[in-house]
Amino acid sequence: MISYFTFSYRSLFMGISSVVLLLHLLMTMESHAQEIDPQPTSPTYPVSLQRVDARSLSMGEALIGDPFTISVIAHNPSVLSLLDYPRSVSIGSWYDSRLNRLTHSLSMPVFLGKRHRLATLMNLQHRGDRKLSLWEKPAEMDPEFMLYDVSLVYSVLLGDHVSVGVSQTLAIAENELDQRTTGSTHIGIQYHPDPSLSYGLVFRGIGRSPTFQIDEHTETLPEIDTGTQFPKAVQTSHEEEPSTRLGTTSLAQQLEIGGSFRYPVDFSPNRIVMSLASSKEFGRSGLLFKGGLELWATPWLALRGGFLVRTRTNEDGPRFGMGLKGSWVWLDYGVAYSDRRKEYQHQFTLTLPFCVKCTSY
Repeated sequence: MISYFTFSYRSLFMGISSVVLLLHLLMTMESHAQEIDPQPTSPTYPVSLQRVDARSLSMGEALIGDPFTISVIAHNPSVLSLLDYPRSVSIGSWYDSRLNRLTHSLSMPVFLGKRHRLATLMNLQHRGDRKLSLWEKPAEMDPEFMLYDVSLVYSVLLGDHVSVGVSQTLAIAENELDQRTTGSTHIGIQYHPDPSLSYGLVFRGIGRSPTFQIDEHTETLPEIDTGTQFPKAVQTSHEEEPSTRLGTTSLAQQLEIGGSFRYPVDFSPNRIVMSLASSKEFGRSGLLFKGGLELWATPWLALRGGFLVRTRTNEDGPRFGMGLKGSWVWLDYGVAYSDRRKEYQHQFTLTLPFCVKCTSY
């Protein structure tokens, strides 16, 4: 029986490694083939592949070392081996008021072994409805495209307190004019020496990501000026609906390290979770500091706050949120605001812990 499971795990590991390498090779070839597009005449913007949940958003996105529910693996794939609630499903939605984009996400486990684990993350992103926005200020940009992306996350437990994980993402962006397919990979390490303390390290930036640009069209048409004695043709301008063009770009490489502390470990009134992280993007000056605090006022109500601060660029962004924990359903809400970009983001996440007593130990 033991040799059978050993063989199964080895086969699973070899199969996943082959699939990841093959997908990355294919996506890299596809991306290079798409680089022959002509140089755009308008600014190009990266498409956000953000996969954070509402709890992470409200705590400054500093949870790369926090082994809580399945949605945390969007930050650090290696956390999958040490989750408190591995048999949970997370469903979320969030709205980006700056770009008028609405995103829906799904996180769920696929295979849960003793040392090897497999999970998937899926996103659907599309144009939002301005009538549903809570803010009177219109969106700065309103790109028209659909984005589909799926991530396959694999982690392996090395010893009792260390895990290594890799996440491979396939993203497809499309509209009536273009279609772009890209692939990306990020790698993480998790160290969990004590149930109340954990550390994480993640490297991101292997692969490519979709981009978009908005072209403003102004067409000059001849008209007849009848206000003079001798009618003559004059030139007038008519603005058309802006079009969205898609492309690809190399991802910015970054290294992030962080830690999380929680006391007491079990849910109880006055339970505190504190997370800190720092990220360095290569080729860009300054560091990004993240922090978050979670206070469980009661066994079913959590109050959260967080921040993001980038040195040398005066970027900052406070975050706030709350969570409601029931026996079989958890509901989280988070809101983020950036003063520099004048951007609001609201997010809701619904978590279904199918095995509330399951832990990674």
